This record gives sequence, C-alpha cells and structure tokens, in this order.
Amino acid sequence: MFPFGTIGYLAYKDLRSIKSSGNSKLLTVVILLAGAFALSSCSPPNYKGVNRDDDDKRQEYFARDVSQPPPAQPSTPIPSSGDVHVLLKWNNYNDLDLHCVDPSGVEIYFDNKRSPTGGILEIDMNATIFNRSSNPIENIYWPTGGAPEGTYKVYLVYYAMHDNVDETSYSIEVKYGDKTEVYQGTIRSRDFKRHICTFTFL
Repeated sequence: MFPFGTIGYLAYKDLRSIKSSGNSKLLTVVILLAGAFALSSCSPPNYKGVNRDDDDKRQEYFARDVSQPPPAQPSTPIPSSGDVHVLLKWNNYNDLDLHCVDPSGVEIYFDNKRSPTGGILEIDMNATIFNRSSNPIENIYWPTGGAPEGTYKVYLVYYAMHDNVDETSYSIEVKYGDKTEVYQGTIRSRDFKRHICTFTFL
C-alpha cells in the first residue's frame, strides 16, 4: 500500500511515465510537487504530555520555566571557627563569593582556598546551577592559635546569577579574638566586588 493512498499511487504512475519519456525537467517539477504534498499532509508533532488540540495545555508546555531549581537541595554544612572567622550567609540560589586578604597579602577565595598563613576557605556553595541551596553559606577561618597578627580585609563578590532575582541580601559575621562584627546589606550583579571591612587581629 502506498503511504499517501490513491493520490500517491497516481503520482507514482505519472512519475514512471514521465521518466520513460525522457522529460527530465517535467520529472523534477512533479517530484517537487509530490514532496510538497507529502509534507503538507504530515501531522505536526504531538508533544509528550500535551494534546495539540488543546491550546491552553500547549501554551503551558512551552511557557514552563526550565530554570526552576531542582527540589533536592544540599544540606547546609556546619562551619568551623578559630582565632579569625568570616562567615557569609544569603538566601537565594545566586552565587556569592567570600574573599579575605590576610596580613601577608594572600587573598583567600574559591580559586585559592588555602593561605600559607593557615587560612582556609572550607565552604563554597552555589558554585554551579546543578547543586544549589536556598540557604547557602561560605566560611573562611584560621584555626585556634594559627592566625597571624596584622590587618585583614574582607570582600564580597557577586559571581553569578542563578536565581530569578538579581538583588541579593547578605549577612557577614566577622569574629577575631574576642570581638564579633556583623555586616548586612544587599548586592547586585553590577556591583561585582565590594569591600566589606578591614580589621586588625592582635
């Protein structure tokens, strides 16, 4: 049986007769017309889970938000502490990064997680869109008895927007010796890198 029924069979007979007559130009025209008819007679795809005759469902299918985060989220780890401890908290899927420059001038951040002075970036969350948390933290610390004396500088970097919102609220807790300071605010992607504070540990 021919795939397009009676019309397909008649077109097939015509093609054979034209071919035998040697009229190649007419043969080409007939083939093109037959191809156009075949395409027009094919049904458009019926997308999985969508009735193509139901406009509401089809529009819902195409309008779905594929950027929504997965339901499963990594648990928030418990940060370590020590002589010097800098803890960043925020509340969405964007990727914020904590930076700290120690007294020797070494900058600790995601691409340089350890300093020769003993500082460690131990927690770096929301670095990729595949493993995100809505309550992420980042933590830099020097173990007890290991922090060098001198001046420290803390920075916040807006590295990437992974959420549906740009502006992100943050809280940074800085502990050194017997002192605790908390810095709160908001940051946008256009801000990129922001100086949060400078402190001296003695």
